[in-house]
Amino acid sequence: MNLLDAFHHHFQRAIGDRHVLLFGENIDNGSMLSGLGKGLASLPNATILNVGNCELTHVGTGMGIMIEGGHAILFVKQLDFLLLALDQMVNTLNSVRAGAPVAGRPLGSFTIVTYLCDQGYQGPQSSMVDLTGFASLGAFPGFLLQEFHQIESVLRTQLFAPGFRILGIPQGISRQPVAHEVPTGSGDGWRIYGTSDGVWIVSCHSTFAQALELRKMLEARATKAAILQADILPGLSVAEVLGSHRPVRAAVVMDDAKGLVKWGDLVVRQMALASPRVPLFFLDRPRNDAVGQDQITWPLESLADQLAKQ
Repeated sequence: MNLLDAFHHHFQRAIGDRHVLLFGENIDNGSMLSGLGKGLASLPNATILNVGNCELTHVGTGMGIMIEGGHAILFVKQLDFLLLALDQMVNTLNSVRAGAPVAGRPLGSFTIVTYLCDQGYQGPQSSMVDLTGFASLGAFPGFLLQEFHQIESVLRTQLFAPGFRILGIPQGISRQPVAHEVPTGSGDGWRIYGTSDGVWIVSCHSTFAQALELRKMLEARATKAAILQADILPGLSVAEVLGSHRPVRAAVVMDDAKGLVKWGDLVVRQMALASPRVPLFFLDRPRNDAVGQDQITWPLESLADQLAKQ
């Protein structure tokens, strides 16, 4: 099962017979948004609406449905297109927080599902993969779907939860076999995979595959490392999560987003302030680089050597 298949499998189960509007450009014909819309027609009580190319209007429509207490899911071909709708995701969302929902009516839900198309998949202009940037501007949650159990958990808990969020699927790995790791612990916005003798790998953005590779290298060096996968969630303190899972004698934070300010930056700051004596490594991609995610050279071997010595 590849990553996209895992998304479809859990999406069908999460929707079930619920009433929801599913809309987007050509989501049930042609390529179905490069496969994102596959299988939507089988959902018995879902209303499917093909719309034109106007993301500002699409996001405003979803916000309006949410304010009225309904449920809407917008499918977008790539994150870049949502730059046109930032006004809705920042200012309209702020007005909702200030009390725009209809009096006496509970807030509904609005979710955007989109590919993150790094350079090389949809042309050189398609290089906006930084979900952190969007989420930080609007102070809303963002989820990078990468692992089988994580996908199930996020879709089950988020699709009909009150409020707004973006779910991103990295297109570069969408047709690759989905990672299938059973979490050994979980909480609101985080999951732990494996057990640790003091070395921790914090996976931010879409670095879960690299985190698994690094853990395997550490195992070959007789070092047990656990992976903490952290969603982009306002208020989440990775330092507090790790503080409750001692010992922590060394940690590495991984982030492959492109923006100047990354989710991993915040995580590093939290951890440095909470445990200034713990050796901390930050592994990220070059800022504003011109290569795709699959072309990044991660120095995992040398990092594994350093971590094994801690």
